[in-house]
Amino acid sequence: MKRFFIVCLSLLLAGQAEAQLKAASFKKLQEFLPATAPKDFVASKPTGQTSSQMGMSQSWSEIRFTKNIKKKDDSGNEYSTEDASVSVKINDYIMMSMALSMYQMQGDFENETENGYEKSVKVLGKFSGKEEFSKSDDSKRAKLSFAVGNRFLVEMEAQGNVDAALLHAVAKSMPLDSLEKAAGELK
Repeated sequence: MKRFFIVCLSLLLAGQAEAQLKAASFKKLQEFLPATAPKDFVASKPTGQTSSQMGMSQSWSEIRFTKNIKKKDDSGNEYSTEDASVSVKINDYIMMSMALSMYQMQGDFENETENGYEKSVKVLGKFSGKEEFSKSDDSKRAKLSFAVGNRFLVEMEAQGNVDAALLHAVAKSMPLDSLEKAAGELK
């Protein structure tokens, strides 16, 4: 109980110190998004937003990748349709370290059903997070979210003909060590 109280007090004090900081610009966060699309995918233009209100600020940057396939309609005409998509979003909620610490403290967990699973993971062997996968008759969906530098939350989602390994490959292509280093430097 004493340890729990000390952890809570530490998080509260850390949150008060963070109130003086501002979130990084979304343009700066875009530097940490994947630079190249996964094989057979096409990248969209990165988007983002930085906002502040009442002394609090937040920022996010996102990029989306799509993979199209060619099909034929009933008349034999060929058309292109989306087979899969991947989105990668980096969030900087400057007051987030309290919430992100929950990723560090959650420990190992796993839950599985006939339609999918969710479990704790270590992305690249060092970033604590959660992996989810679900499937239905006509679709699959994978999610990967993890904390970087006790400041940033990286959220990835893939839909269509996908699996969680695709998201781990995308994470591996990102400069996450640089993002972790920047957590203490960005202002």
